[in-house]
Amino acid sequence: MLGAITTLILFFSFIAMLAYAVYIKLHERSNTRERFAFYAVGGMISLGTLAIKSISQHESIWQSMGNFVRSLSGETPIPADQPPWTDHALIVVVFMSACYYITSLYKNWEGELSVEDYIIGEEEITTKAGYL
Repeated sequence: MLGAITTLILFFSFIAMLAYAVYIKLHERSNTRERFAFYAVGGMISLGTLAIKSISQHESIWQSMGNFVRSLSGETPIPADQPPWTDHALIVVVFMSACYYITSLYKNWEGELSVEDYIIGEEEITTKAGYL
């Protein structure tokens, strides 16, 4: 039961962080890159923790949620079968793809920057101009 509650908390925190990061990306002209990074990294951490939990406990997210609903309704949970290695590989590929995509969004940010990033960018431009 505790494992199912942990899975639910991780899943919904991932969905919430991801949804807010997408909202920030859609309104990038009025939000800073650091705000996006905070929520995107939070989503990546919760997704990574969820992936590790799913791999280590040999139970998928959906099976864990189904067992939680069954235990709330008074039914007995269905025991988890050993998933094939392809399920674990898919979890790792999805996690790595999500991390790569979020990192590329961060690097190619076209919206507002924080004051520190702006100063660093100005120093890089001045340094590069000095080498010309």
